[in-house]
Amino acid sequence: MTIYEQTATGIWSVDSPLSDYYEEDLPLQIGHRDLVQDPIQQRMFVILLAVTAALLIFALLILPGLLRNNQQAQISENVAPQAEAVVVENVVSGIGIGGLSPVFSPEVQHWAPQIIEWSAAYNLDPNIVATIMQIESCGDPQA
Repeated sequence: MTIYEQTATGIWSVDSPLSDYYEEDLPLQIGHRDLVQDPIQQRMFVILLAVTAALLIFALLILPGLLRNNQQAQISENVAPQAEAVVVENVVSGIGIGGLSPVFSPEVQHWAPQIIEWSAAYNLDPNIVATIMQIESCGDPQA
């Protein structure tokens, strides 16, 4: 009978950077990056990123124009006081001071003296009173 003696002691473990040892002493830790993100959160993040980028691009495109307009407004404010005043008396020469405008119908013109009296008594513009009379009754005393 033959007896075989085992001279090798089985399997030897070799320490290497690729060796993973499970140590029971350390608790298992799962980090935030280990978890799968919710697809809705991913979409909301993409939407938030897109809106932020759009606002940033919009601000970069519009802001120089607004600043340029502000500078032009400041320049025009400096230039505006040098303009000459326009005389209004020549423009409204057809309207008598304290009288009615000639644009009213003859029915309203018939009441011109009373309209001027009423407007002076109540401190109103006679043309406003005549306009209201034109709209409401066209000068008809029966209306």
